[in-house]
Amino acid sequence: MNKKMLNITKEKLENIINLANAGDAGAQYTTAILLLQGEFLPENEEKAVEYLEKAHAQGFTEATYELAVCCHYGIGMDADMARAFELYKTSAEAGYGMGMAVMGKIYLDGNGVESNPALAMEWFEKAIASKDTEAVAYAEFLIAGCYRDGIGVEKDEDTAMEWYKKSALHGDIRARRIVGMV
Repeated sequence: MNKKMLNITKEKLENIINLANAGDAGAQYTTAILLLQGEFLPENEEKAVEYLEKAHAQGFTEATYELAVCCHYGIGMDADMARAFELYKTSAEAGYGMGMAVMGKIYLDGNGVESNPALAMEWFEKAIASKDTEAVAYAEFLIAGCYRDGIGVEKDEDTAMEWYKKSALHGDIRARRIVGMV
């Protein structure tokens, strides 16, 4: 995160923290992200999780997704894939694009659930329909891999490359490397 891009002054930071402590879900989410990144505030994963929990409890979808990531990877808490799955699902069902893409990945890999490529594809399609550029690029990248490897679809290198190109155009760095855009 570029400090100049955010233009957070000491006064603005204090206001964000005050709002977070007063119960504002958006400010709680912002404070959590700043604590996770160690930008503007000293890195503190445990405190970040506390703020994410509070914002999630208020239905702040982005916080729900970030809390899922923390549960998944054990950031600021013990890893808990069952809870991560439920949080990803909650964010996905609320329309959060990356939540949808990650749900697809979970079903594709069978990570804590039975592998279900057809259900994975449904989640990828929902992620693409969300128009969240990051989620679209990730879902397209994962679909490309399905066609490349013949997972849930007939193996087709040409179709895989078409999906990689779409993903690359939406900014996925891995897809950009595969299609030679980097």
